[in-house]
Amino acid sequence: MTLKCSDCGKLLSSIEMAEFHGVKSGHENFEETEEQVRQRSPEEIKAAIEEMRKKAQEKKKQQEALEEEDKKKNFRILQKSNDETAQAMRQLQDQTRLRELQKMRQQKLEDQEQRKKILAEIEADKKRRAATTSSAANSASSTTVPSTKKPSSTSTSAAADTAAPSRAPPSSGRFSIRHQGQVCNLVIPAEQSLRDVAQQVSEKLQVPLPTAFMTTFPRATYGADVFDRPISQLKDIFPSAVLLPHWQ
Repeated sequence: MTLKCSDCGKLLSSIEMAEFHGVKSGHENFEETEEQVRQRSPEEIKAAIEEMRKKAQEKKKQQEALEEEDKKKNFRILQKSNDETAQAMRQLQDQTRLRELQKMRQQKLEDQEQRKKILAEIEADKKRRAATTSSAANSASSTTVPSTKKPSSTSTSAAADTAAPSRAPPSSGRFSIRHQGQVCNLVIPAEQSLRDVAQQVSEKLQVPLPTAFMTTFPRATYGADVFDRPISQLKDIFPSAVLLPHWQ
């Protein structure tokens, strides 16, 4: 039986071939015909095979081109995403550095202000001590009975020594402790050590026991070699200083 596709005129040698043609082309109209399907010569078969091979190669090239274009699109999308991520990271790093710089500047200003306050307190304490000593000396002078006898040189020297005000050394040290934005002001007896200071810093700031202290102006570090000495012997920071706790 020979069938003919009414839609395109193609001759088909069997019902199976007609069904295959209909599925492949979408054609639906077929009829029986007396025409016979012409047998192909070897050259025609070879040419048909070559045509099929070329179509397959062309289809493969088109598929490869589509895949290559998809790869390029995906690469551009990934590259753009990486560039945006890198830019965001740089901006975040710049913002972090700026905040750290601002924090350091603020810390420096606070240290300077605190140092001024401590120096002002020390100066006021000196004036109070001087006023107290002067008042005591004036009181002693006003209660002394004048003598008509010429005082001896020994008594004159003793009186001069008694009248001369003596300046007592500070009995305590004042320290401003700075750590991560926290401020802790301490008054420590002169005979105590930096280890006692470290103990109070640990308790008040809720931090591990510092192993050293640093000063920013002048810049210096006070560690284990002086930790147990009385603070009165540490002339660079006694009677007052701004200290930064340090852990080694």
